[in-house]
Amino acid sequence: MAKKKASPAQIVQIPATLPEQGGANPRHQALWRRILGVIAEGGDITVNAIAGGDGGSRSTAQVYLRRLAKAGILRELRRDGTAVVYGAPEAAELSPAAPAVRPDGTVQPPSAARANMWRTLQMTKAVTTRDLAIWASTEAAPVTLRAAQAYCVALTAAGLAAKRGSGAQAVYVLLPGAVTGPRAPVVVDVRAVIDPNTGRAVGVAPAREVPLG
Repeated sequence: MAKKKASPAQIVQIPATLPEQGGANPRHQALWRRILGVIAEGGDITVNAIAGGDGGSRSTAQVYLRRLAKAGILRELRRDGTAVVYGAPEAAELSPAAPAVRPDGTVQPPSAARANMWRTLQMTKAVTTRDLAIWASTEAAPVTLRAAQAYCVALTAAGLAAKRGSGAQAVYVLLPGAVTGPRAPVVVDVRAVIDPNTGRAVGVAPAREVPLG
């Protein structure tokens, strides 16, 4: 029996803008965009200046600012009453992608967990999601079982992988043609209007990477 090939025709082709590459969640990315905007305008980086909307609550903004300061990406300039004012170090080159900073101030490399899962899938003939989580994990970029499950399900839905078996013993395999280059496929959330007559997307908004774990 001939092996099934990955077929891009199984999904609607959407000319979406890829998300800014980074390991941060969408709220942190929204907060980071506001931080960059404040810096560009020469303003003070505070919780009040960046919180709200798609960036989440004040507490979310406060926690993220503290992590950025602990990582040395931002620095505390002064305190105005109970408000802390942050700034970027002079001559700092800040990427458009939000830094994914752990509570201890260490920065996770962009998309390291996803890249490790993709590499592991290429190296194994068939793998369960539990084994994928274990084998793809590193100390710097751990992979949760939930992340491994979500990635395998997404790859299968996209026609890049196939699921064989059921339950905890089910394994996933990459299909021929799934690997088109060195970079791992990105699971994104895209808002678009689809014309069912042509199968084409119109009015596509920039895509955002979906957190897997």
